[in-house]
Amino acid sequence: MAPTSSDDANEIRNLIARLSRNADTGDEAAYLSSFADDAEWNLPGAAVVGIDMIREALRARRERGEAGPGTATRHMVSTVDVVVDGDRAEAMSYFQFFVDTTTTPALRSVGEYSDVFVRTVEGWKLRRRDIVMG
Repeated sequence: MAPTSSDDANEIRNLIARLSRNADTGDEAAYLSSFADDAEWNLPGAAVVGIDMIREALRARRERGEAGPGTATRHMVSTVDVVVDGDRAEAMSYFQFFVDTTTTPALRSVGEYSDVFVRTVEGWKLRRRDIVMG
């Protein structure tokens, strides 16, 4: 039986949650498994295109101690709205990024994710994320 768009929307919500959790505590492979090979990650003023560049950017953030295991950071995502259209889906959500979560948690940034997902043989993958701060 083919999944319904409701099933797909739930899978995508779970994927958004895994992306956030793996950004903070997951290993590199777990984090990268959520991306399509040709994915785009667009921060204001800094586009990262392709899985290899996404891997490099992840490693750089972790080396600087900005995110990843042991950094006491948390990406919190809420107000997720998913629209599925066949093998493509879009989602809009809000995020909050906290630092120092093991001592005195502090809100570092807030914003919005505008995401595009594609269905692959391995399941849904993030194809594009545009990040708007504020």
